[in-house]
Amino acid sequence: MREGIRDERRRKDVTFGTSLTFTTILRTTGDNCRATQTPNRRNQGSMGTSGVTRPGHLSIVPSRRWPNIELTDTVLHTGNENLNYTINADILDNVTEIIDNVMGSVPVFATFGNHDYYPNNQFPPTNNLLYNDTWDRSILHKEDGPWSEDCGIKHKSVLYLEQSGVGLERSGGPAVLVTAHIPPGPHTPSDTWWMHEQFHTPLVETLRRYTDVIVAMHFGHDHADGFKVLSGNSGNHKAPIFMAPSVTPWRYIIPNVIGPAHNPGIRLVKYERTTGRHLDIQQYYLDLENANNNGSDIWGLEYTATSAYGIDDLTAESLEKAIEKIKKPGSEEFNRYVHFHDVSPPVLLKEECDHICHGVIVCGFTHFDVEGYEQCKTDMTSGAGKINVSVMAFLLIYHLLRYLQ
Repeated sequence: MREGIRDERRRKDVTFGTSLTFTTILRTTGDNCRATQTPNRRNQGSMGTSGVTRPGHLSIVPSRRWPNIELTDTVLHTGNENLNYTINADILDNVTEIIDNVMGSVPVFATFGNHDYYPNNQFPPTNNLLYNDTWDRSILHKEDGPWSEDCGIKHKSVLYLEQSGVGLERSGGPAVLVTAHIPPGPHTPSDTWWMHEQFHTPLVETLRRYTDVIVAMHFGHDHADGFKVLSGNSGNHKAPIFMAPSVTPWRYIIPNVIGPAHNPGIRLVKYERTTGRHLDIQQYYLDLENANNNGSDIWGLEYTATSAYGIDDLTAESLEKAIEKIKKPGSEEFNRYVHFHDVSPPVLLKEECDHICHGVIVCGFTHFDVEGYEQCKTDMTSGAGKINVSVMAFLLIYHLLRYLQ
């Protein structure tokens, strides 16, 4: 897999892509799973299963050993009570060293995930030790390693850029590529909003203002494959949004929702170097069922985006064409989207997507406000209900007429 990626990098308009959620680099000898997710822990296989990461294969394990304890929502999945700032910083140092060794001189732009802070999910809006350490970490590796600011990337969030008055260059400046961890809009088909509205709304408003210079946005967090299209305030400009699946098959658990079973995934993004226009995505995956049966972790090509959805490139306009195809219930494009969303899971672990699920997915493509999203869902599901009633009425009348004859 690695040699294949390096070969692709030599092509003119291809860049090395990552899953963008490669934040779970385990430092544990225990299994990365929960008993509630995988009742039979003895049948996990040498490569792990959906919901379980075996640290010897899907993760990189240094010499330091950790006890096999209950796993919760942190980067180490051990719970805040078993962590401290130093341990979390060691994990980030470990990730940096691994990326440095593997990538060499290839530029890498790092993005914080919600598990990367201690305590988890508590990133402060002010300067702090982790931010300073991260800056020092990038400076340390910048000359000889992958960390880079060559494209004008700064260690500041979009909101910070707005508040500080820096802004994004609109006149004659380069196209902007946004990377972050948690995507805007609803997560579908679980029908979940990751962000509180008081933070989500200003984020979306800021991104809308810059859709004329943002060529694409890449996110992770969902542990699932997907895309969206964000319209600007005037409607004249639109930006494509991509959610990359995770390397770890760990399944998130939130109140009343357990993430779907999925395989590990990593991707390559092909783009025009002069404009930044996204041309294609090659999505690779590891079939855990086959890997465990064969005792070998061979990664393969899952799909190529343009071929899968019958589009010319991955601009917002092309994604809208794909969305129109996916809007048709039962279409090949819809079935593919659902299948790829969970990174081609085994048949026995595949979750059914009914007409309500279909409506949720379709509305999540372009709606980023709660009110518009909910109205779209109502229109989609009520429309499907009317169609079903009409079909039932037709069948009833048809059989009644045949009976009277």
